[in-house]
Amino acid sequence: MFFELHNGKVVVTEQGLLNISIKRLYDADTTKNKERFNKMASYIFSVYDKRSIYINMSIEDRRLIASSDVVEEKDYWMKAEENPSFKEIVEKLNQVQFTHKERLLDGVRKKIDEYLNVFNQMTMDVKNHKDHESMTKGSQSLLELYDKLEHMVNKDATSKQVGGGASKMFEDE
Repeated sequence: MFFELHNGKVVVTEQGLLNISIKRLYDADTTKNKERFNKMASYIFSVYDKRSIYINMSIEDRRLIASSDVVEEKDYWMKAEENPSFKEIVEKLNQVQFTHKERLLDGVRKKIDEYLNVFNQMTMDVKNHKDHESMTKGSQSLLELYDKLEHMVNKDATSKQVGGGASKMFEDE
């Protein structure tokens, strides 16, 4: 991965510095101890890395929380998200860290968030009760798909774990 968490701080990895977009931003930061770069790395890790404690929140919530609580700059997300190099880093990070199933799972999670936003804004009345019923059925289908994908992703992750399993192929008995 591009970034790792060490002793409560996000640091760039050697592999991360091989990425030209990351290297460009790292070299461009002339502040003491690479403060601007480290702020950006902390934000990216908190919002986009699948190891983040915030990963199961909506992207909007992750951006707001990372801006205020992690980098301690309320509107940081606006500046960061419009930077072209930043966008390249996030795109490449997502390609590297997520499988196709995980990307599909994330897409379904985003659709569920959209449904929630619409439900929260919608009031049910005589005119739109059929729309409300249709959306409820659609959200149920999304949740079922989410559960299936999550099961597949967890199964894949479990099958990649090393040690602690029943296999003794390379172990002395």
